[in-house]
Amino acid sequence: MSSESPRSIAALLLMSLATLASGCKYNENLPEKDLHGVVRIPKSLADVQISDLDGNQWTISDDVRAIGPVYIGVYAGIDDTLYDYPHPEWGPVLDDTKGGDAYPYGGTSAGRFAWGCYQSTVCKTVTGRFDGYQDVLDFFRDVVKAPITDYAGNEITSAEQYQERCFLDEYVTSNDELDLVGPLDFTDQGDYFEADVTILHTQYLPGATIWGFADMPSPTYSFSTCDDSNGAYHYYYEESYYEGTNFQDVLNFPGLYIGSGDLVSDNPVVVDDPEQDFVLELGYKYEN
Repeated sequence: MSSESPRSIAALLLMSLATLASGCKYNENLPEKDLHGVVRIPKSLADVQISDLDGNQWTISDDVRAIGPVYIGVYAGIDDTLYDYPHPEWGPVLDDTKGGDAYPYGGTSAGRFAWGCYQSTVCKTVTGRFDGYQDVLDFFRDVVKAPITDYAGNEITSAEQYQERCFLDEYVTSNDELDLVGPLDFTDQGDYFEADVTILHTQYLPGATIWGFADMPSPTYSFSTCDDSNGAYHYYYEESYYEGTNFQDVLNFPGLYIGSGDLVSDNPVVVDDPEQDFVLELGYKYEN
């Protein structure tokens, strides 16, 4: 039998709890920081040129729905000699077909690919761009001029029909459970579209540089950073296909994905104070 009294045991327990509590306050001096800021896109650069199979061409102007995913990374530095635009520095080149890895310290995006509940939307819909189902239908019918269709090629014309299909396929009961519709990432700020962004738990070193680019749609309304042979697999009766997702190495090898019409940060932000909010402007339109 233990010779310790209940009072002694209680005292030891209190000491242990005090030690644990003090441990929770210990500053481990880890180099990770949460970086907060704004990504800004000049409206004058955000026009998108579209063409159809009949050779008709038109321009999408001043429409936040046409902005693809915006990728933002934190890098050791920028090299102006690698491409026709500022690009993160490379590490050792181990594959001549890919160039060197930029080894980002961390990163995030404003918007990401979201499956639009029909095969015709694979790699064409992005989160944070549509505030409702009718908004999606109107955009593709009236602006892109490629209406959303079902498996049999029938146009989807009703927002209620669209919502019902999404609920059925995704096994949800509310819009809050879906990525496709919801609050918009970008707001209209006069001459700019702006989005608040946070780069969570990024390694911070003095002189770290924030850089990014927007994957804008091609004339056929496709995105170079979307992998249509990957992502979740959709299987429903006669329908079977991948729902698409972004390539996993976009921030490591961004130069592989930047193409004509994409918007690039021409004035990367050097982080001197990680507690200070940053403003990253994508002020250069790459024309190949």
